[in-house]
Amino acid sequence: MVLSAPLRRLPHMMRAVLVDAAPLSGPPAVEAKNQQSFKLFLGSAAMPQARKEKNEILIRVCAAGVNRMDLLQKRGKYPPPPGASTILGPEAAGVVASSGKRFREGDRVMALLQGGGYAEYVAVEEGLCMPIPSTLSFSQAAAIPENWLTAYQLLHFVAGLQPASTPSSACFSSSPPSSATATADSLNSSEHGERQTDACPFVCAGASGRRLPIRSVLIHAAASGVGTALVQLCHLLAIPTIIASAGSDEKLQLCKTLGARKSKNEN
Repeated sequence: MVLSAPLRRLPHMMRAVLVDAAPLSGPPAVEAKNQQSFKLFLGSAAMPQARKEKNEILIRVCAAGVNRMDLLQKRGKYPPPPGASTILGPEAAGVVASSGKRFREGDRVMALLQGGGYAEYVAVEEGLCMPIPSTLSFSQAAAIPENWLTAYQLLHFVAGLQPASTPSSACFSSSPPSSATATADSLNSSEHGERQTDACPFVCAGASGRRLPIRSVLIHAAASGVGTALVQLCHLLAIPTIIASAGSDEKLQLCKTLGARKSKNEN
């Protein structure tokens, strides 16, 4: 989703899409290719422009991701957690409008947010920002932080995926809410038709401390945002068998194009 040209406004004010804002008449603050699907997001409000604090940068937002959380919040089914912004949008991409220590004015960045992405400007801690590769557009970059960082956390911190050549390390157990989950194990070859000798340069360090070779990964809700990121990350890591679970054959076909070797329709 990309932001349209800013409306004429008072100095130090900006347009933003609030969790509880009703749609307004006149030009929308956001545009989407499928207006019917995203009509929930057309309600915007004028409010004071975001201002950065210490260790933050100010981003002029060019695009913001659309997540399930945004849909639920706009429908009143998932209120923002304490301390989070009342503006929709947990991820965004844009241009640095006010510099910090790492990023300078004019740099292209994408950021993970505690809300605030559906606005003309957002202030965010520099540590939650990443440079946008020159090969990616703002729209592409805006769809990365929330889903792909969650997928990375699930693989490396929750499942304990690590290179086989490194010493074992502690496995962190906390994870953000997600409809997609990944489970890794050494699976029985007679059940899954895969050779036990398939090589993979990664192991899973479980709670017991055992280092198990990763031959298969089962991904639930594999066609979701986090799920599709997991499929692609596992494919990139050369995990021999990626098993995708989803609710329709169409979704499973998508997963296969992304690298899944096996699939299961849950319906």
